[in-house]
Amino acid sequence: MQLHAPLLRIHQLKFFTRYALPVLAVFLALQANWLMAPYLSFLPPFLTFLAAIMVTAWYGGFPSALFAVVLSGFIINYYFIPPLYDFRVKPADLGTISFFALEAIIMAYCIDYLRQNEHGLRQANLDLEHQVSNKHQELSEKEEKLRGLMYQLAVTEERERRQLAAELHDYLAQLLSLARMKIKQAQQQVFRSVTESNRYIEDTDELLRKSVDYVRTLMAELYPTELHELGLPAALRWLAGQMPRHGLAVELSVSSEALPLTSDMALLLYQSVRELLMNIVKHANVSRAFVTLEVESACLFLTVQDHGIGFDSSTLPPTIPGQHFGLQSVRERIFTMGGTFALDSNFGKGTTITLTLPLQPLSESQILRAASSFPQERVRAKPAGPPNQQSLPLTS
Repeated sequence: MQLHAPLLRIHQLKFFTRYALPVLAVFLALQANWLMAPYLSFLPPFLTFLAAIMVTAWYGGFPSALFAVVLSGFIINYYFIPPLYDFRVKPADLGTISFFALEAIIMAYCIDYLRQNEHGLRQANLDLEHQVSNKHQELSEKEEKLRGLMYQLAVTEERERRQLAAELHDYLAQLLSLARMKIKQAQQQVFRSVTESNRYIEDTDELLRKSVDYVRTLMAELYPTELHELGLPAALRWLAGQMPRHGLAVELSVSSEALPLTSDMALLLYQSVRELLMNIVKHANVSRAFVTLEVESACLFLTVQDHGIGFDSSTLPPTIPGQHFGLQSVRERIFTMGGTFALDSNFGKGTTITLTLPLQPLSESQILRAASSFPQERVRAKPAGPPNQQSLPLTS
């Protein structure tokens, strides 16, 4: 019943515009002629009927206007062409009515054409306004994402600064302080015992060597030379070998050495993997992680997996920085490169994160660089010692 009501209204409206409107317009034209007749010395009935046909063509369309033309022809012949009140017509009068009908049809066609063009223009204007509104909304969303990304980058930068400051204070500053103490001890023993003085100098040299090694390691963690010289797979191998210093063994699987990545893309992927591995160290409560790099159907698939405590990924807030392992920062990095970010995690079942990135064809220089890289292999890094913040003796 609810479905038939709109159809009935549409049918009624169509009937009105097709038949009732022409009849009403022609009837009003006839009445107008009769009302004006006493005040005019010469009655031009064609003008009012042409006006009726124009109104019908504008509101009812060309078919309705044709019906109005036929009605007007019969009425003009019956009421205004002698003999009056008779449908008989002379050949000359037939030519007059035919000329009126031709003129009315051409006018109705032109009006209907203009009406349809106006309707099309109005519809195009509405479509354009809708597109502008959609583009404006998309631009607003992109601006919001950009503001979120900038905030994420600021938070990440501040966190990295705090971590770097803590590393320098907790280890490098200790090494340099101990080196100064050893130098002072050597100065005190220089005139007492040459042997003791030399031993303190050797201890100082060892402390300075550790300081240099630590600085190099820290620089390599921020941007490993393997990433620039040998590409992403070699950099991931180096990273897997460094993670035991943080108490995490990384099992790395690389299926392809030839990756058509720019240096910026490789750096973002490396930083993303490093971020995800550090998140595992901080939050997953496990000692082993798995990293897989595969290339299939012109796409790079980079998976970081752990079997830790996991979390409910369905409740992950998309815009709160610093929460849920900082995944928003990694997600935005991948989105800026045109890739995708897939997260699968449940309580007690670990977490799997897959980064997907479309690849471009290899250039000759990239093929040569990949050929000079290490052969593909499966790397399993095991903890080999304490973290870099190890205790150092003050004296021998």
